[in-house]
Amino acid sequence: MLALAIPLLWWLSHPTWQIVIEPKSFVFWHSVVELFAVVVAMLVFVTGYRAIFSARKGAVVLLGVAFLGVGLLDFLHAISYAGMPDVMTANTPHKSIFFWLAARMLAATALLVYALLPSGPDISQLKKRLTLAMMLAVVGVLGYIGLLWPDRVPALFIEGQGLTPLKIGLEWLIVAVNLVTIAVLARRRKELVHECVMALGFAVALSAVSELFVMMLGVVAKDAANVLGHVYKVAAYLYLFHATFNEALRRPLERLEVQSMRERETLNAAPDGVLWVDDTGRILMANPVMEKLSGYPAHELVGQNVDLFLPPYLHARHAQSMRGLFHRTASPRHGFDGFEAAASRWPDAVPWTSRWVTGKTRARATPLPTSVT
Repeated sequence: MLALAIPLLWWLSHPTWQIVIEPKSFVFWHSVVELFAVVVAMLVFVTGYRAIFSARKGAVVLLGVAFLGVGLLDFLHAISYAGMPDVMTANTPHKSIFFWLAARMLAATALLVYALLPSGPDISQLKKRLTLAMMLAVVGVLGYIGLLWPDRVPALFIEGQGLTPLKIGLEWLIVAVNLVTIAVLARRRKELVHECVMALGFAVALSAVSELFVMMLGVVAKDAANVLGHVYKVAAYLYLFHATFNEALRRPLERLEVQSMRERETLNAAPDGVLWVDDTGRILMANPVMEKLSGYPAHELVGQNVDLFLPPYLHARHAQSMRGLFHRTASPRHGFDGFEAAASRWPDAVPWTSRWVTGKTRARATPLPTSVT
């Protein structure tokens, strides 16, 4: 698509070759394309906001929240387009262009910030919610201005004349921000090698080309330049979603899979019987030695409660002990690594110790090599 952009821009530079599209058809397809763009922007938001185990989780979350704002502004752009039913005030090209520029500037700024942010610590739920609230507030203010007071915004499009110098200048500013983002991505390509830099670069470049097309709107807002600008915008969103999905979900899941395989191999090679249990005592994994010690095959142990090794009258005490162990381990006063606690040893039970190994979800129970009485 980038290769096609040059001949297409050359074609649109000749006013006599401009193609004006029938208004009703244009408004229909414009709504379809914008709805698709809104859906993709929301997917970017969901994958970014729910990012797991990313080395740059803060940057990914920020990008996702920003594209929630972009998607909402795109929606306002679509419903305020001339030819759609009026929303609060008369729909005009000026009104819809206001939301277009707001969405494009927000997207370009968010991508630049994402490219600049370094790796950092995990972001707290409070900060995520505050960022989300701030983004919704910004969109609310822009929506209020654009829907209720569009005439108070400096003119962006004049019927019979076309785009104003202000609108063209803002478009060039957005293009400049996108070019700076491309330069930053090129400079940091080694640091961001695992983050689909190529897809991010294509997303930013396609966004810049989209603005170039939109700058070539003629006297009528429903022409080929407008169509191509929207098509390139949607293509940019798709590349961005690919990059966000890779960083927020696919790579972390791949790392978890590799970690799980290593842990399973380590457990299988352990000379002691090992059980992995959750905070309710449900068995998540058992190694081969545990099969020999317990007499149960591993597939029968998984899903059972660890209290099956205890007499019934100890089940309640054992469940309480397990919950206490996990609660103490998850407390900020205790570290996650190397924490060991001796579980209660009852005369009628298999003696065992436990070690916290992966945070809030798993503990390891290792029966001691003693006989059961």
